Amino acid sequence: MDGCRKPHLVKWDIICRSKKEGGMGVLDFRNMNKALLGKWLWRLLVDPEALWSRVIREKYYPACSRLNLIPRKRVSISNVWRNILEVVEEIKESLQFVPGNGVEIRFWKDAWLNGSSPASLFPNLFRVAIDEDDLIRDSFMCEVNSIIWMPRLRRNLSDEELEEFSSLLGCLH
Repeated sequence: MDGCRKPHLVKWDIICRSKKEGGMGVLDFRNMNKALLGKWLWRLLVDPEALWSRVIREKYYPACSRLNLIPRKRVSISNVWRNILEVVEEIKESLQFVPGNGVEIRFWKDAWLNGSSPASLFPNLFRVAIDEDDLIRDSFMCEVNSIIWMPRLRRNLSDEELEEFSSLLGCLH
């Protein structure tokens, strides 16, 4: 038994370190897979009129925006598309959105306000929002020479929430 050689167990994160850092320089396949899935998602976002984008949209999420992918019920989802859906939220955390006409960006959850989501900047207000997935378009009303924010909240605001509300209004103007 003393003469037997046993395999040496090494943590995966050590193996994935560069050789200079004492590792073996092996690519972390999970991160590489996420990067490749993210590339497909990015292509879907920037080229929505490509044939493959239209096919994916029609098959999986015909009623949703490109940024809020909710698959159609009772549709068998391919493994590739299932894996892309798993990285959507993680990738969205790295994006900064420009509201434009507001038809694809969620008011509370997407990072469009100074690089952050209003939900993360104003958590007390987010907790009293009626619909946390409201689109920007649905949160504002345009009138002659003005835009009015129409928050849909469950109840009247407390003093602490009113302070957040005031800060949010300051960010919006």
